[in-house]
Amino acid sequence: MRQSLNVTLKKLPLMVTALMATVAPGGAFAHEATAGEKVLQEHNADFRRQIVEVTSGVYVAVGFSAANVSLI
Repeated sequence: MRQSLNVTLKKLPLMVTALMATVAPGGAFAHEATAGEKVLQEHNADFRRQIVEVTSGVYVAVGFSAANVSLI
């Protein structure tokens, strides 16, 4: 039984890799964007990378990370 377990554990990385390749987004199976995906892509345009001057000497960096960064 122990030998059988060792063989299975040695094959585990290969099995996980094969599974990930079949279900990974953007993998081998292309699909058309759904309506929700299109809305999200359009929404992302609002967050293109830019530095906005809010007032004199105060800036906000938009689109560079998950949160906006204020620069004073």
